[in-house]
Amino acid sequence: MSDAARALREGVTRDFDLDGHELSLLADAARCQTAIDDLEATVEQDGRVIETRHGELKVHPALAGARQQRIVLTRILATLGLKTEGRVKQPREARGADGIRGAVK
Repeated sequence: MSDAARALREGVTRDFDLDGHELSLLADAARCQTAIDDLEATVEQDGRVIETRHGELKVHPALAGARQQRIVLTRILATLGLKTEGRVKQPREARGADGIRGAVK
């Protein structure tokens, strides 16, 4: 697990009270973040443009992979009620005494 994935997981679990299925989605999000970090490291090492076996230049395929992983990560976070910019899901302290989000007692 990458450092960014660990920080994502720890930040969300610290600030939000997730149910079992949400924890599973968070694990998927952490895997996506790790994949993004690995793909970006590959591009950093190889460069954004690579040479094919025929000597032609093309955009590194890891860039497309990273873009796809970001799309999946964004969708997972949206499903959890989280956004990459700002928080939407109510933090655990905003839950009512019965554990329901937004409950007022």
